[in-house]
Amino acid sequence: MKNVQNISLRIRIFIAMILLIFLATILIISVTIYQYDEQTKEYNVSRFGRKEETLKKEITIQLYQRSTVAVTTENLQTIFQKAIYEIAFIHNLEISLYDLKGNILITSVPFGLKDSIPKNLSTLKVSQLKSSTNSRVFEIIEFNKINIETSYTYILDAFANRIGILKLEFNQDNSAQEYELKEFLTRLIIVYFFMFLIAIMLAYFLSSYITRSIKSITDKMKRTRLNERNEKIVLNSASAEIGILV
Repeated sequence: MKNVQNISLRIRIFIAMILLIFLATILIISVTIYQYDEQTKEYNVSRFGRKEETLKKEITIQLYQRSTVAVTTENLQTIFQKAIYEIAFIHNLEISLYDLKGNILITSVPFGLKDSIPKNLSTLKVSQLKSSTNSRVFEIIEFNKINIETSYTYILDAFANRIGILKLEFNQDNSAQEYELKEFLTRLIIVYFFMFLIAIMLAYFLSSYITRSIKSITDKMKRTRLNERNEKIVLNSASAEIGILV
């Protein structure tokens, strides 16, 4: 009975230690995945932002240095008739220009694919852009492991008047990032697997060490009698806490 109680205590301590180690491992892996995912998203968003700023400069050059017609809403299609394809190709973006009501003027999407994009912007999208504090609407849609990043901003004339809406769309393939994450997690799991085995052995010896002192105290206390001379409890390798208990 004494041995059963001692084994039961040892098993409980052993299981508690292993459970703590296992939960800590799961927590670290979960935090790693979350942090990696957040960093990937932040990198993609900042990368798109840099592309957007560079492209806006290209558009400004096209409007005021290369154009031979007045910069108006009606002339946007003429101004970007050829340049929109060159700019889109250089920056690997899909570019679409709309008037202020959301009617499409010109797009860099090849003619055969034009049916796949809306002919004009929705009233809701135009309203969102109009009410935006920074005159910009940014969206991310995930589809088949590809992040479709889209921004809507205004095109301004030389007097900062709005003359059109610029839509930029970039398809970010996350396959490479996901592959890197899987490779990293594989290595991390292997490391934690060996650490887990080591932790199991340490937990076993620690639980044995703890229960050995408690078992010795328990055995001697059960033999203690008030009307007899009792053996003094001596523990040479007990912890400070066990010593205080004795």
